[in-house]
Amino acid sequence: VALVAGIPGTVESAREIVALAEASRHTRVVARKLSDQEITAMHEAADLVALPYRASLNSGAAILALGFGLPVVAPALPGFTDLISEKTGVLYSEEEGLQPALTKALDLLEADSFSPAAMEETLDVRRPADVSRKLADAVNVELFGRNKPS
Repeated sequence: VALVAGIPGTVESAREIVALAEASRHTRVVARKLSDQEITAMHEAADLVALPYRASLNSGAAILALGFGLPVVAPALPGFTDLISEKTGVLYSEEEGLQPALTKALDLLEADSFSPAAMEETLDVRRPADVSRKLADAVNVELFGRNKPS
């Protein structure tokens, strides 16, 4: 069963999602804001997460999915290309589209090709405390020529 959850980006996309779901007995739609508990339960029940965004500069949803050890299927946009590798999910171009990427991801999932360790490594370099420290160090080098001011 495919679950489409969350607030659609536009009325047009909401209509498209509902129409597709109505055509499939294997698709459910929850088109509303979800509670933290619902988000957790859905991730715990999922095998993978698809994020068919049309535009994105970053994606907390992808980071959350990887944190649950779930492979991510997403478009090859700037917000995803540094997160998703062949060990953490599947990227697709606009020309390729979502459906073939989902098929590929399901095949890779069945073959146990995704790596929880690679997902953890991807998250490690994005931990807030580490990112803040690296930013502070870079600013201090620029301002003072060293990591910490005296």
